[in-house]
Amino acid sequence: MAEHQGYFDGQIGFLLEFSGISDFYRKENHCKWDPTNDGLYFQLFNLYFEKANAIFDARGLRAFPDYLWERALLCEGDYLLESGAVRFSFLKNKDRDLSWKKLLQNKEKSLVVKRVLDRVNVKSVEQDLQNIVSGTTFSDNDWRECFVRCPQAIDYCEARKTLWDWDNQVYLLSREIRSAEYGELRTFFLFKSEMEGHCREFQPFTCEYCFMQGKEDLPHIVLEGFARGDTSHSLEIRYRPEKGYELRFSRKDGMNTVIEQDIPFKRLLCDSLMFRLENNLYIKSLPCTFSASNVAVDLKLIAAKLAGL
Repeated sequence: MAEHQGYFDGQIGFLLEFSGISDFYRKENHCKWDPTNDGLYFQLFNLYFEKANAIFDARGLRAFPDYLWERALLCEGDYLLESGAVRFSFLKNKDRDLSWKKLLQNKEKSLVVKRVLDRVNVKSVEQDLQNIVSGTTFSDNDWRECFVRCPQAIDYCEARKTLWDWDNQVYLLSREIRSAEYGELRTFFLFKSEMEGHCREFQPFTCEYCFMQGKEDLPHIVLEGFARGDTSHSLEIRYRPEKGYELRFSRKDGMNTVIEQDIPFKRLLCDSLMFRLENNLYIKSLPCTFSASNVAVDLKLIAAKLAGL
């Protein structure tokens, strides 16, 4: 029955692996087990088939809301398959190298699938996947948490791919090529989870996410709307793996040295808010171990103190 499932198309090696049959054969070089083990292996094989069939229909992955399957997998490990030197895929139903079937054929990464299947019941798959997603905690600065907590990050990747720079900077690709619009994972997660829809908490600023094309700048968050006298100012937030979050405060006219002459303003920025003047910009760094909620708290404090100046 399993070999006739439309999507697997007879490629059921993963079921033999998950049920322990392949491991037995590798050790014993035969499948002549006793009646007790015969019943056990048969039961395990059918159980994993039933669970896999509840995840995949004849066309591929069944429809789960908010990328529950992908997010549940990421809770258990890194299941993404490599697509070229620096690109990694969330996988598709049909693709020569980047399909769900390719994942099931990958002995190491398919174990992530097994761990998820071990936690679901065929009668409550969607709820069990949701429980995995809701109940998983991550260590500091784990990139997987951004996708698990923010399904919009997966949704933005219309090409189903991310790009990783040499320094582990993670970019969200809207298309196959980087010359198309793209985002950056940590700042996108910060914006979607803590800022979008909560702009009142950052007054006098308004909040916007700036996607990029090409390599001239990093995708970043921009807070605008604060004015000192007749001059508008902005606060930009970028993320760099080696530095963490970088906050850049500047005048819209670029004449940031003028701030040096505004003593109350300078004292607020440098003494109270811990900015430093660097390359004609006021810079503040927050460590990469800061959670998105911690960064948002710092930004709200900055906004409140500037509003009260």
